[in-house]
Amino acid sequence: MRPPLTFGADGNLYVTAARECGGRPGEINMGDTDILRISPLGGMVDVVSGNMAEDFDDGRCYDLTENRIDITDCVIYIDNAVLSPNGQELAFLATNPNVTDVSKAAATFDVWTVLANGEDREWLGDSDLFDEVLRISVHPMPE
Repeated sequence: MRPPLTFGADGNLYVTAARECGGRPGEINMGDTDILRISPLGGMVDVVSGNMAEDFDDGRCYDLTENRIDITDCVIYIDNAVLSPNGQELAFLATNPNVTDVSKAAATFDVWTVLANGEDREWLGDSDLFDEVLRISVHPMPE
């Protein structure tokens, strides 16, 4: 598990977890990473978003017909995630969809968001907003 571990408004704990298995024969070509929602009552664990132990393939992040990045089926490596002050959305660092070299998929990051219920995953980098993002943090909402 990777910090930060954050309690949401729903009482659940949110954390990024990784199993570094990439590159070994018979396993995926990068680590298996997920944002987890953990219920402190009973320990139920749900995956909010993640790469579901699938291989990185730059072709799944690009629409050849439209000649543009398309994240609909993009498999990404998640480095870490932080919960928004209202507890409804997570911002996270994950593979920049511009990456074409699998060896950089788990090291070249950009900013993404997803709702705490796992819906509406969005890439905020928009191809030229950032070159590379190294860290992300959330500040309390101003009163």
